[in-house]
Amino acid sequence: MYEKGQGVEVDSTASVLWYRKAAEQGSVHAQNKMGSLYKQGTTTLPRDIEEAMKWYDMAAKQHNPDAQNNYAWLCYIKKENIEKGIQYIKESLEKTPDNIRRLDTYASLLFRQGNYTEAEITEKKALDGGGDKKVGYLEMYGDIQIKLGNKDEAMKYWRMAKEMAGHSDKLDEKLSTENYVE
Repeated sequence: MYEKGQGVEVDSTASVLWYRKAAEQGSVHAQNKMGSLYKQGTTTLPRDIEEAMKWYDMAAKQHNPDAQNNYAWLCYIKKENIEKGIQYIKESLEKTPDNIRRLDTYASLLFRQGNYTEAEITEKKALDGGGDKKVGYLEMYGDIQIKLGNKDEAMKYWRMAKEMAGHSDKLDEKLSTENYVE
C-alpha cells in the first residue's frame, strides 16, 4: 500500500516498516520482499547483502520459489553456500522447470561448482527458452564453453553478448584474451 501509494501517499519508511512486521510474523512474500529491499538498498534502508540473504533464506525455507532463486543467486555472486543454493534452486525448478531465470541461476551455480557439463545443458535450456535475448545468459554460456575447451563457441556467444547493452565489465577482456576472466 505505502510502497505504491495505493490509497495513501508513497512512503518508503512506512512501507519498510509494514513489510518488516509482516515478515517477522512469517509472511513469505514479505520475507522475500525484505530480502530484495536489503539487496538493492532504498532511501530508508541501507544495502546489506548479508541481511538480504537472511530474509531470502527465511522465505526459501518455506518453499517460496522466488526466494529460493534469489538466495541461490546471491550464493553464486558471493561464492559461498553453493551447495545450499543448489538445493534451493533445484527445489524451485521442480515447481517451474522451464523458468529461464531459475535455469540460469542453476547453471551459474553448477559453473561455480566446476560442473561445466551439467551447467552447459542447463544454460542451453535457458537460452532455448528465451534466454538468448539476455546478455548475462549469453555471456555465461560463453564462459561455460571456454571451460569445456570450446573456444570458438565461447567466442561466438561472447560476441553475441557484446552486441547487447548491459554486458559485464569483464567481457572485453574475455574477448581480447580469448579466455575466461573471473
